Amino acid sequence: MTLYRQLFIGVSLLFFVLLAGVEAIYLANSRAQIQDQLSSQAQDAATSLALRLATVKSLDDLALVETLVNPIFDRGYFQEIRVVSVKGEVLVRRVLAPAQGDVPEWFTRLFPLDAPGAQSLVSSGWRELGRVVVASHPNFAYQQLWHIGLQTVVWLLLIYAAAIAAVIGFLAMLLRPLKEVEQAAVAIGERDFKTIAFVPRTRELARVVAAMNDMSGRIRLMIEEESARAETLRRDAFIDPVTLLYNRRGFRRQLQSLIKSKGDVYSGALALVEIIGFADFNASVGYQRGDEILALLGGNLASACEGSAAVCGRLGGAGFSFAAINIGTADLQGLVSRVCSKFEIVLAEQGIDGRLQYLCGATRCDGALPEFSALMSSADHALLLAREKGVNRYEIEVFDKSLAEGSQAWRARIERALDGGQFALFAQNALALPGRMPAHSEATVRMLAEHGEPIPAAQFLPMTARHGLIGRLDCVVVEKLLDYLARVPAALPVMALNISARTIADPDATRRILGLLDARKYVASRLIFEMTEFGAMQEWALAQRFSGEVRRRGARFALDNFGMLRESLMLVHALRPHYIKLSPGYTRELAGSADCRFLVASIVKIARALDIGIFAQAVEDENLVPLLLELGFSGYQGYATELPVRIA
Repeated sequence: MTLYRQLFIGVSLLFFVLLAGVEAIYLANSRAQIQDQLSSQAQDAATSLALRLATVKSLDDLALVETLVNPIFDRGYFQEIRVVSVKGEVLVRRVLAPAQGDVPEWFTRLFPLDAPGAQSLVSSGWRELGRVVVASHPNFAYQQLWHIGLQTVVWLLLIYAAAIAAVIGFLAMLLRPLKEVEQAAVAIGERDFKTIAFVPRTRELARVVAAMNDMSGRIRLMIEEESARAETLRRDAFIDPVTLLYNRRGFRRQLQSLIKSKGDVYSGALALVEIIGFADFNASVGYQRGDEILALLGGNLASACEGSAAVCGRLGGAGFSFAAINIGTADLQGLVSRVCSKFEIVLAEQGIDGRLQYLCGATRCDGALPEFSALMSSADHALLLAREKGVNRYEIEVFDKSLAEGSQAWRARIERALDGGQFALFAQNALALPGRMPAHSEATVRMLAEHGEPIPAAQFLPMTARHGLIGRLDCVVVEKLLDYLARVPAALPVMALNISARTIADPDATRRILGLLDARKYVASRLIFEMTEFGAMQEWALAQRFSGEVRRRGARFALDNFGMLRESLMLVHALRPHYIKLSPGYTRELAGSADCRFLVASIVKIARALDIGIFAQAVEDENLVPLLLELGFSGYQGYATELPVRIA
């Protein structure tokens, strides 16, 4: 229960008790006053009747006595009137039955009124004739007390309502700083180190707010400084200072990272652009002028690739390259033509189109992308074919025609597997450091061939994505994994699985996955959804919404294949993943590259400051584990831990 609600209930009960006490005291005083009035009324009536009867010569004249008694009794204020002789005989007696009228019975029991009696002697001179006994009737008194109670209750309720409204306003004003502090605390718990703009007047709260702002500011400053340092290291290591494109090392790393993007890449193209005659031009006009031309060409290359999932780089000298992901033949043709046109325009505008020419060779691949070296070899062959045509020409070739021609066959095969549920789940543990205990287990899917042999995901996932079947596949995998988790003990590690950006962009697939989580809430907390950095970049807003939805259902969200793009840290701040897994390219270079170690150390510091775990992937050598521990990794995964084993 919130502090606001506790204070509100406490103050409300206090006011209620006070006002109820006021009501009770007021009714008790009114009852005592009315009781006195009843006694006085009875005595006055007895005295008045005795004086009237004194004018009668003898009380034996009962008719005359009754004539004097009846008018007083008929008014209804008296319960009993008796005229008694000197000998004690009751000469006249009038009795009115008790009645409570419209007054509730519980009220008469709670505030009882006695029927007070009074008597007066009837005398003629010095001779006593008898006496008169009168008892007041409490009916009218009860009605008067009841109406007094109702009126005071109405007024006290109005006062109570006004007091509650005042309490609400007072508590809202008093607890506003606490609400700001609570929101800031929740944000800090979610690794969002915001500051509280409102400074309360209360000294204690002001100190708390100042302390939280100081802590958030220090952590945010540290993260910003470390992020700037990481960006500087990344730029120095992977960015060409002349063109501001990726250098050869950075281009290779980014392309390798894209090749490993699970379920988000189903085709790709690599193009090489060579500027002919640049060495002689550079020697004749000077390096400064040459760098100006390279910068212009690099800027136009980046401009031509805008709007495409592309990576641009300068491989060295006057050689440029660009890679496009999930691009069709016609789109690739248009992209290459656009790049060549921009190069022609730059050379013509600079008046050097006669001294410098370009050649472009591109290769396109359907399905699983081959290794970087194979793509480069194919693109280089296309560049050679373009050179045979002459200058200012380009050539595009297909990397593997047999695979392209089998695309429809793969589609039919995958659809049959989806209809029949012919998929198997494999799992590989990720070990935590320093204890090397299982942190989580990553589930991967393999399609079963006709005879039950598992087909690796790298062979069928690209075609699954290309034909728009990845959403169906992810739903099947999530359902199978949830069924598995429901069967195994809860003590086993939580399971992680990769979700494609294409799946979260499909409303039906997303709705089905969230429905599966709703139906199995008791195991949702044992599930982690991983998304590749490339996929999250492609669907930034949808990734934020999906991560929020799965977290609300108890599951967690993580980033896979983290490649340290320019926007990577912004992505981490936006998605707040449970952990990130670095691209395998970092793992391969850690032991032999000081630059890579410095950059990874900065990423680790940022992640740990945000309370985000960081894991190394593709660890195949046990000798690398001490270095991972030294750099501060949360854990690692790869063949050095274990081979994937089938679980379902």
